[in-house]
This record gives sequence, C-alpha cells and structure tokens, in this order.
Amino acid sequence: ASGRAANILILTLGERIVRVPKHFLVGLYGPAQVPLAVLSSVLIIVAAVGLWRVRRRRAVLGTLTVAGAALLVPMAAGVIGIDFLNSRNVLPALVPLLVLAGVGFAALPASVGITSAAALAAVGVVTTLGVNAVPGYQRTNWRGIDAAVGESPDRRLLVIAPLTAEIALRPYREGIALALRPKP
Repeated sequence: ASGRAANILILTLGERIVRVPKHFLVGLYGPAQVPLAVLSSVLIIVAAVGLWRVRRRRAVLGTLTVAGAALLVPMAAGVIGIDFLNSRNVLPALVPLLVLAGVGFAALPASVGITSAAALAAVGVVTTLGVNAVPGYQRTNWRGIDAAVGESPDRRLLVIAPLTAEIALRPYREGIALALRPKP
C-alpha cells in the first residue's frame, strides 16, 4: 500500500517467474553469471538424480511440498492479480530447496555427492566474493543517494536513470514526481 513495491511490476509476471531460478542459482548480479549458472544447473541436476533415489521418503516429500508451496503460491497469486512476486519474496523457498539438494547429494556415491556439493558451495563462495569485491554488482544505495541530494526549501529537478529509479527513490524522498513522462 505504501507504493514501495511498485518497482516489482515494471517487469511482467512471466519475466519475473523466469528470473527466479537464475537468481536462486547465481544471484541477481555477479561475476561470470552464465558459466556459473550453467555449472550450478548441472550440479542441481546431479542432486535431482540422487533425490530421485530417495523420493518416497516422507521427509523428502514434505520438504518438496514446502518448497513448492513457497514458490507456487506467490506465482499463482500473481496470476490472479495479487502480484508481489520477485525473487526476494520467494527466498524462503531456497532453504528447503537447498536441503533437498543436500539430500540428493547424500544419496549419491560419496565421491560424486561430496564433490558435487563442494562444487555448488564453491559457486556460492565465488559469487559472494565477486559481488562484495565489485561495487557495480551491488544494489543501488537509494538511501545514500537521497542523503547526498540533501534537503532544500526550493523545488529541484533531479535527473535520474533509469526512469524506474524514481520509484525506488520515492520512499526516501517525499513529494518526488516525474517531470517528464515517457511516450508509450
């Protein structure tokens, strides 16, 4: 209701649904995203092979149900008009999915399972270190931008890019409005 989530709707629901697996594999931004996403995908397939071996266990089915609900409920809500879906809002699904990947790796022969689990963990470490090392991979500091603009009794014109930045800056800067609207 505050409008702070309006930037979610900039992308279509379909585009946001398609981005969830990529974001779960390698995050929003980071180094070497394509090769790391391919490697992560292969490792998740390896985990799925192991998970298939133990698929009838109640704990596996229960965990799969929790993960599925955490992903599918927000997606279905978006389809019927209660749209708040983005990767951050379904992050709780990542925990049971990673548990399932761990179970899958554990169900494989030790040499394959341990190596695959270590490789997936290494992807996470490489991504985390890369994001922390390169400011361009980090999210925009809208609060810091607002503080740098500072207060003034006079009306001012801020030139921002991309155009959607106005939505992101709005929670920090009261009364912000677009001076020019893009032509459709």
